[in-house]
Amino acid sequence: MYKRQCYTKENNQENHKMGRIEYLDAIKGFAIILVVFGHVLAWNFTDLNTIMHPVVFEDIRFGLVWNLIYSFHMALFFMVSGYLTNLDNKSKFQFIKKKTHRLLVPYITTGFLILIVRGHYGYWFFLSLFELFLMVAFVEAIYKLLKWKRNVIIDVTIAFVLWMLLYILHKTASLDTIVGDFGKFISYYPPFMLGYFMRKYPNIFGKLVLRRNYSFYLIAFIVMFAFHYSYLVPLPIIMGKILITISGIMIQIVGSLLVFSIFNRFSITTNVHEFYGLIHNRLSMIGQYSMDIYILHILFVMTIPQIEKFMRNSLDFMSTICFQIIYSSFFAAFAILMSIIIAKIIRNSNCLNRLILGN
Repeated sequence: MYKRQCYTKENNQENHKMGRIEYLDAIKGFAIILVVFGHVLAWNFTDLNTIMHPVVFEDIRFGLVWNLIYSFHMALFFMVSGYLTNLDNKSKFQFIKKKTHRLLVPYITTGFLILIVRGHYGYWFFLSLFELFLMVAFVEAIYKLLKWKRNVIIDVTIAFVLWMLLYILHKTASLDTIVGDFGKFISYYPPFMLGYFMRKYPNIFGKLVLRRNYSFYLIAFIVMFAFHYSYLVPLPIIMGKILITISGIMIQIVGSLLVFSIFNRFSITTNVHEFYGLIHNRLSMIGQYSMDIYILHILFVMTIPQIEKFMRNSLDFMSTICFQIIYSSFFAAFAILMSIIIAKIIRNSNCLNRLILGN
């Protein structure tokens, strides 16, 4: 039998010193499964507005699962990335150099390869994440240069003010052609910085994750998810826009914190119930290949137009949901398995490993 280990502030800090926090691989595995699952769902619809913004209640069934996933899954990746960012006593130049190899190289090389093969240039995540790493390194360098006395209140305040300035800049000037999709950088800045501060200030981590606020996070998530469809209800236009904007920002944070809290609570080392241990180990293994899967899965996600037609003509609300879960699970598993197999082959070549996977 296995023994469950729940993380506290003390052993969480100890894991930081050891350079690894065990359950984060499982979180990354869970997140990349949601990414592939969401792509399988979306790419079988000819018009994404069908699932993103249904115009009638009846059409909610086509995008309910997809919107549930997309409400937090990429924010979860950014929060984990922020949590794993450690610039203490490190060269900012070496840090950026490493992230350039890891993120920008596959963004350019594999991005063009996918453009040729699939006709689509993806991997916005790499560019946005690199921009966030660059910003954090720059701010930390300024702190070091000015020799400011720092605390959590000053850091969070400066981060918030910077985000507000960037948000206003985004709304008043078009920067997308200069720095990629600047809107995504703005959107995922909050979860990334929250993850960064959770590592830098363990008290934040303790209050947000270790206190087991599952019920609060779950209820808040459900309420804010309902706001996504508030435009279908006759509300004043301004009120509807405010609800959607605020809930869109907060739901990604609440959803990510919910996942963090659950995985932290049921984090497993060597001795847990065998069933939980099996799930944890599989998720951790997938998590270790999360970047490779993100890069390669695009090649293996199948598009079958008949699926949308079948759901529209033959299935009711609940049948549509169940059918989506079944077929998306099957095709997502196939894409993930093939991505891992190809990644292992590519890793045997140092040149291809660096160019395609950024390792």
